[in-house]
Amino acid sequence: MKKLHMSILAFLIIVALGLGYIFFILPEQMEKDFLAKVPDAVKLDYEKFSLDYIKQGAILSNVEIKINDFNGVIKANEINLQDLGDKNIGLSIKLLDVSSDGIEYHANQFDVDSLSMPGLLLISNEFKKDIISGLQALKNAKPKTVEMMKINDSRLKFLPPDERKINFRNFSVGEFGNGIIKDASLDSFSLNDDSGKIKIGVLSIGSLPIPDPMEMQNDPLSLLVGNEIGPIKIMNVEGIGEDGTAAKISQITLTKPKIVLSNKKIPYLADIKLDVQKVDFPLQVIPRGVRRVLREYIEGDSLSVNLALNVQANHSEKTFSPEITLGEEKNADFTLGTSLQNIPDEFFDLAKSSYLDRNKLLGKIQNSAKLGEATISYNEKGLANKFFKIQAKKTGLSVNKFKDQMIVGVESESLKSNSEKFKMNIAQLIEFIKQPKNLNIKAKPEPPLKISELVRLAIMDRELLNKSIDLNVIANK
Repeated sequence: MKKLHMSILAFLIIVALGLGYIFFILPEQMEKDFLAKVPDAVKLDYEKFSLDYIKQGAILSNVEIKINDFNGVIKANEINLQDLGDKNIGLSIKLLDVSSDGIEYHANQFDVDSLSMPGLLLISNEFKKDIISGLQALKNAKPKTVEMMKINDSRLKFLPPDERKINFRNFSVGEFGNGIIKDASLDSFSLNDDSGKIKIGVLSIGSLPIPDPMEMQNDPLSLLVGNEIGPIKIMNVEGIGEDGTAAKISQITLTKPKIVLSNKKIPYLADIKLDVQKVDFPLQVIPRGVRRVLREYIEGDSLSVNLALNVQANHSEKTFSPEITLGEEKNADFTLGTSLQNIPDEFFDLAKSSYLDRNKLLGKIQNSAKLGEATISYNEKGLANKFFKIQAKKTGLSVNKFKDQMIVGVESESLKSNSEKFKMNIAQLIEFIKQPKNLNIKAKPEPPLKISELVRLAIMDRELLNKSIDLNVIANK
């Protein structure tokens, strides 16, 4: 029994020594190793050093950091560091405060799953040389220099004379390196300065290339050639001017724009899809002449507009196909789409064209470009009926009498024609005048028709134009 007691006692002594080493000697040794790795340019003060056994890291409490060539102080309530091997670390900071000449910064939480210390040190050293060198280092950073960075409840304040305040609730980046930023998101962003205030509810970017600073100086559009951009989504944007006027945008979506090079190696937009939903702004920001006309049709003192843009271009096939949709929620939605062929090569070189070259290009487009297809669609939400009512009042007629006059004028065009197709199109137009709901017009010349010929026929022979472009009008379907 005595031997058993001695064995148990020996075991307990060994356990006690082990725990003592883990909780006292090991932390002290790790603390010495940690301090040995701190660069000479960094002065580090802290109240307490302990180990995080779950995350296999070290925790520093009440930390103050000073760095050479940085005229300021960095403070943190707590810093949790993890050694991930291969000179990568994980980082978690609670209550981060930075103060320097002219700025103050605070973040409740700053977390990074993985940081490449050599990569960040290189970028920092390059920025010390000059901005161009620093940006070049950002561009050339190795893949996964930063993985999963999150910042919560952040505040940045610029002190007078350049007083500004930037706040946001959350910011995250999925990955940074290899010339690209992936899966970035920002929410509850606000910027205040003397000129007003900007708020953004949510901003998300699927991927964003980091610009090459040397190319950026010469041609900003070339930065995006061959790179995957987006998708980009911005929600709940609000701008408040110095005079208190406010503009709001519900949502902006940009779907992976594609930039390619022309035959002369000049970048152009080959594909872009932009959708802007519910832009609300006061009429007072619109020029007075236009505002006076709009007030006849707009109820209240503001506009609510939707905009969609879809453009496809191909220099090899010499094609250009834009489509634009514009709508006002209490008036109408209007869409215009065209498909143009035989576009001059100079059109795809517009990014580096002179003012004179652009003027010459208009003539070339008119004489060589051909219409392959065109569509116009109109969806009534009140605008047409307002037009009939306003015009009827100006002429002293009832709405029905005014419509009858319009119908008589349109029918006179039909009586001049021997084309059944033309008469059918006129009949559809009359149907819309009687009871406006929606109107769709489609033209598809076969073969495609030159723009110059379209203009000539529109002036000289509308019946032949109708036949040449195979015009179809459909109302209220």
